[in-house]
Amino acid sequence: FLEDESEISLGNGLIQKIYLPNSGDNGSNTTTLDKKIPDYTVLDTEINYHSNDDFYSKLSLDSSFSIRWETYISIPESGTYTFGVINDDGVRLTIRDQNENGPRIGSIDSWEPQGSTDYSTEVKDLKKGDVVWLQYDYYQASGESQAHLQWLKPGDSKLETIPDDAMFLTEEIAEVGMT
Repeated sequence: FLEDESEISLGNGLIQKIYLPNSGDNGSNTTTLDKKIPDYTVLDTEINYHSNDDFYSKLSLDSSFSIRWETYISIPESGTYTFGVINDDGVRLTIRDQNENGPRIGSIDSWEPQGSTDYSTEVKDLKKGDVVWLQYDYYQASGESQAHLQWLKPGDSKLETIPDDAMFLTEEIAEVGMT
């Protein structure tokens, strides 16, 4: 399941909760995954799935599934960040200050069947060393699939996949930036 197990051993990565089959009417009528119990929980190093083949080769998933990724991100430099997703079917992205109980500072909500679609949310006034908690909920009904998590850092000109060395499994590790 892991592309780079050495990063996970350092505390880098995301928690990935997989729900089979997809939670409720291909996901379109499910309002939340919060009270669902995942069928599997694994670790991953990034959200960068380009096609059905990627989901199948990495996770043996084909259609009718949901995934919740959770991670802590250590902000590498001060400024405004844009967090973007590209998805093919439904997506919910929640960004909170510090941890899962912190105030919501960014969100995307498009929990519906759809082809490949880009969404973004801007988070202002982040400081170097700040920690944000990120939750990316995704569902795949049928047909094509993709899921990407990206960011645009201050001074950059295009979105890029958030690297594994910026994502951490716990708030404590993110605060010290153990990479």
